[in-house]
Amino acid sequence: MKNKTYITTSLLAMASLLMAYCGQHYGWGLSAFTRSQTNDPDSVSKTEKTPTNGDDPDKTYFNVTNSFSQPNAAGNFPLDLYFVIDTSGSMTGEFAALKSSVTNFISSLESQGVIDYCVALMYGHLGNKTGKIQGASSGQECLCSSSLSNSQIVTKFGQNLQNVIDNYNKSGFKDNVLSDGGECMVYSAYQSFSSSSNTAYNMAKGCMRANAAQAFVMMSDENDCGGALNDSNNATQVQSYGYSYTTANGNCDGEYKFNATYNSGSDSPRDPDCQEQRARKNYYTDGVINGSGQYTQTLTPQVFVDGLKNFNNALPVYVSNIGYVPGSSFPSGGENGPLYLGIEIAELMGNSTVTDLKDASNGNQQAFNSSLSSLASSVAQNVSLVTTFHLSEAVCSGYESQISVKIDGTATTAFTYNASAKKVVLNSSNGLDYGDQVVISFVTCE
Repeated sequence: MKNKTYITTSLLAMASLLMAYCGQHYGWGLSAFTRSQTNDPDSVSKTEKTPTNGDDPDKTYFNVTNSFSQPNAAGNFPLDLYFVIDTSGSMTGEFAALKSSVTNFISSLESQGVIDYCVALMYGHLGNKTGKIQGASSGQECLCSSSLSNSQIVTKFGQNLQNVIDNYNKSGFKDNVLSDGGECMVYSAYQSFSSSSNTAYNMAKGCMRANAAQAFVMMSDENDCGGALNDSNNATQVQSYGYSYTTANGNCDGEYKFNATYNSGSDSPRDPDCQEQRARKNYYTDGVINGSGQYTQTLTPQVFVDGLKNFNNALPVYVSNIGYVPGSSFPSGGENGPLYLGIEIAELMGNSTVTDLKDASNGNQQAFNSSLSSLASSVAQNVSLVTTFHLSEAVCSGYESQISVKIDGTATTAFTYNASAKKVVLNSSNGLDYGDQVVISFVTCE
């Protein structure tokens, strides 16, 4: 029933709220902030709202404003960074280029203020390595600045990459299920945080820390195996790149049609032996043919992004790619092409830049070093900004469309509201900067 004796929030109550919120807020000891905690507002105002048509006469309605502050500089959160890599043999030259650029990359991270960080490799395998960080030897999977020097991290990371180069084609190393050789980076990354057993494994190795931003950089010389064509008959695209495409598997036996497509024009993904399509069906869809004779993709870019944000709660997350740039040139042999599916995920995270693999494949190490430095700057910026905000109260049912979000006074509509968790999530960190004030206004009722 409506409380007729309600008095607008008193100064004393407001002070109590401020103390509670500010005690948990950024800048008051970030080392204690974990993904199990919420990002609460650092100030709250609440005033009774004048009733309007449609309001329940048995309830009292209030206009509420929550204010949040962004951190003042980079490095406010520890960082766990995973290179999720295509482990097929065609990547040997690119691995060597990445190994040579790691020193520059880590130096760029540190110069941006990211001092507490861990770096790890994750393979695009399907099988017993899926979603688990890997190293050349036990204990070398998660390389952290808290226990290793810059030079030690560089050396050991290089050894981890060399381990891929030396072993990619050995039966005990490569995929133990059919997938075309380790190009399912999205699935592996997704399993790292969506599978509790994989998360526990990675945490036991020292990564996926509960107080750290989580960042994924996917690297491949072609599309992720989930980068589907909407029609399995891709013989035209394949032949245009000089393949001898036999009639026997010219349309992947007509077996695999998908209801989603992640490609653009002449850069369409290629899959001459149909192994990627089979992997896509088994690991990226529900495996059930719908009424249109297609498989519905269940591991979509949006599912990946939502899952990652939910996993790390209020702590920052980041996704980017090292691959060929759509619409640009790339080697005509093999199945080379843009890293579709990974690209769409990065775009949903507000990161439309692809670190061009062309320089690595052409042996232009200096240019590749420069592009990796730019990637490090992007990582440092994005993992220092917060995009998830937990509200002091739930938004009154029917008033969700009236939620207002302003970043330093500028309104944005690029957000979602999660009613069950009482949180507003910005689509990306674009538009945010260090020290910004995020003000969220809404209506609540009781």
